Amino acid sequence: MNFIDSYLLPITALDKSYNPYLVFLSIIVAIVSSFTAFGIYERAHGSKSPLYQMFWVLFGAVSMGIGIWSMHFIGLVALLLPISFSFDPKITLLSIFPSIFASSVVFWLMSQAKFNRSRLLFCGVLLGAAIGAMHYISVAAMELNAGVVYLKPIFVLSIFVAIILAIISLNIKYRATTQNEYQFITKEQTLSAIVMGVAISSMHYTAMLAVEFIPVENTSYVNKGIDANYLFGIISVVSFLVISMALAVPYVCRFKQMMQALQNNEENLKIAATAFQTHEAIMVTNEHSEIIRVNDAFTRVMGYEEVDIVGKTPKILYAGNNDDFFQKKFWNTLVNEGRWSGKVVSRRKNGETFSQWQTISAVEDEQGKITHYISFFSDIKEFKLAEKEIEQLAFYDSLTGLPNRRLLHERLAHELNLARRYQRAGVLLFLDLDRFKHINDSLGHSVGDELLIETARRLQSILRDTDTAVRIGGDEFIVLGSAQDGIYSDLTEQSHVIAEKINRVILDPYFIGDHEFYISASIGITLYTGIDETVDLLLKRADTAMYQAKDAGRNTYRFYQQSMQEAADVKLDIERNLRAAILNDEFRIFYQPQHSDEKTIIAVEALMRWNNSNLGEIPPAEFIPIAEETGLILKIGQWVIETVCEQIVSWDSENISVQYIAINISAKQFHQSDFVSNLVHTLTDYEIQPKRIILEITEGVFLGNIEDVIDKMNVLKQKGFRFSIDDFGTGYSSLTYLKRLPFEQLKIDQSFIIEFVNRPEDVAIVKAICTMAKGLGLELIAEGVETEEHLAFLSGFGCHGFQGNYFSKPLTAGQLREYFKEFRKPD
Repeated sequence: MNFIDSYLLPITALDKSYNPYLVFLSIIVAIVSSFTAFGIYERAHGSKSPLYQMFWVLFGAVSMGIGIWSMHFIGLVALLLPISFSFDPKITLLSIFPSIFASSVVFWLMSQAKFNRSRLLFCGVLLGAAIGAMHYISVAAMELNAGVVYLKPIFVLSIFVAIILAIISLNIKYRATTQNEYQFITKEQTLSAIVMGVAISSMHYTAMLAVEFIPVENTSYVNKGIDANYLFGIISVVSFLVISMALAVPYVCRFKQMMQALQNNEENLKIAATAFQTHEAIMVTNEHSEIIRVNDAFTRVMGYEEVDIVGKTPKILYAGNNDDFFQKKFWNTLVNEGRWSGKVVSRRKNGETFSQWQTISAVEDEQGKITHYISFFSDIKEFKLAEKEIEQLAFYDSLTGLPNRRLLHERLAHELNLARRYQRAGVLLFLDLDRFKHINDSLGHSVGDELLIETARRLQSILRDTDTAVRIGGDEFIVLGSAQDGIYSDLTEQSHVIAEKINRVILDPYFIGDHEFYISASIGITLYTGIDETVDLLLKRADTAMYQAKDAGRNTYRFYQQSMQEAADVKLDIERNLRAAILNDEFRIFYQPQHSDEKTIIAVEALMRWNNSNLGEIPPAEFIPIAEETGLILKIGQWVIETVCEQIVSWDSENISVQYIAINISAKQFHQSDFVSNLVHTLTDYEIQPKRIILEITEGVFLGNIEDVIDKMNVLKQKGFRFSIDDFGTGYSSLTYLKRLPFEQLKIDQSFIIEFVNRPEDVAIVKAICTMAKGLGLELIAEGVETEEHLAFLSGFGCHGFQGNYFSKPLTAGQLREYFKEFRKPD
């Protein structure tokens, strides 16, 4: 670009003039293209989809860029010079890109949520500079027999005018843009389009003042560009098509939106009309609280036809609630929160008054101004019935109608407060129906449900009005005796009476359908005074006492004692530690020798011991039953078998001959379906002959499926295993089963041995066992042999096998090794 000062301008510079019609047309093109581009941008700004937003941004940018480009070339064509000129096609085409690129960036930035003043200035500068760049590239596209020079001050002014007017136009458009609703034609948009069109036109014609054409003597000049008139025709067609499309596409989309909105409004009106004719009374008022519409339910409830009440205020409907304080609070709530609800006293047309529940909602227009109020009236009776139904569901058992656990917590907490405040005492009984699960499973849940309903009825029939029967779930019930004045010992006596009455009434036969059956209850009882007691604590105590009643044989009751809870806590602690005992390697196996009357070693019994870092040494009598209950005995039992097998292999490698090893097998372990296969596989893995293993089982094994027990024992017997019946005489001692089962050995429990010298009945039992064993051909082992006197008595009865501390206490594997070595030493 060549710049020249105005005073150096030669007098030969060509005179410039313009075709006024084309000048006017160029300005119109600039304004219309700006208008359409801004309208498309409005749609981009309101678009929720990023993909659609990008489409509208690019469409608007192309429309804007082509409009600016068209205006400039129409303005150049409008230029009248004394010489002919044409346009270079490549530069002409290139000149369109700055305006399209700048428009794309500007529209994209303006459509973002974080658009601010600094971005507005950047967009104005970018768009103004792009307009200037496009103009001067367009001038460079002119081909004529003259040189082109620029007056620098006017050149700078033209760029400045473009930037300032672009900023003003974009600011108007940005302030007019709505975030939520697309509007294609607004006053602000029209104004911003005019300003932008003027900015484009002003820049062009100001810039043309800066351009001077200096003729040159060039006889070789050949006009090879596009003729100005031909270019005008091309630009006119392109501008018309682009601007028409830019105007049409948004209008078509807007039309589709309007049609969809009309369809949605029609559907909404149908829904609203249907909802308006609900069973609830509805009244609509305008912003001045004048009634404009009521539904049929309103007419039915209030007695007023719509014609009677339209135009009046709701005051004629109310029989009360009209004092100043109520009105002030009412309007404050409705205006500030947009909603009010509460109980009102209404007056029907016939003068009758009644209570209703009224809900009023304010309806606002798009500007947030209240236009209507909608009132809903509900019969207070129905409202109260619904409240009662909700309360019933929340606080009462759906099957029996008794209070549920939630209501129990509330009432018990209340009784505890009364007891603590007035030094009173009360009673809590926890009932669990015995054998209910068996009845429920065998006869069906419908019979079980009827049984629970009948039990609830019986409980309510024997309780005082101040007492509460509760079903807390399943077959568990609570009876809560209210806190009363009196002596604590009297309350204890009353508790006995209540428990016995409950047991008697539950023991009565149940007749359900074609079934007649009997059940009983186990009852736990705890007294309360409210001092240092909570609801959960009392329920826990009563539950603990109930399980004590079950352990005592059922169909009975037990009072809670602190020792019960302590025992339960210890049991829980043992169970918790028992689960980690195997992983922590806390179990040990001890071995106690069994001797003949010649004092030779005939076998050893494997005895398990548990030493826990928290609980210390726990006796087997304490943790074995818990292991049985929890199922942990299965893992523990398998661990014992494997550990004993490892020890046998170790002894064999040291030439320590242990002929028989007795292993205790629990009933739960024996009844497992895979017990036989697991046992055989374990011994096979360790290459141990089954004949070396004596399986000690207790009489509890027989309480299961006796035929299955016999089958398993016979299979193991055929494999070579030997059987010993442990603790004989203390449990389910059936001679019939004893005769059918393949035992080789019978062990007399130590409870008969320890004091039997001083107890004639024990002597008689031991003598009878010895006689029976001899008759059945069974070996005998007497446990608990502690003294020479024990040994003498037992030998006299024909017992020839002994185990006890008289010979040796239980030993570790290492100690047993030394015991064998010592025992084999010659005298």
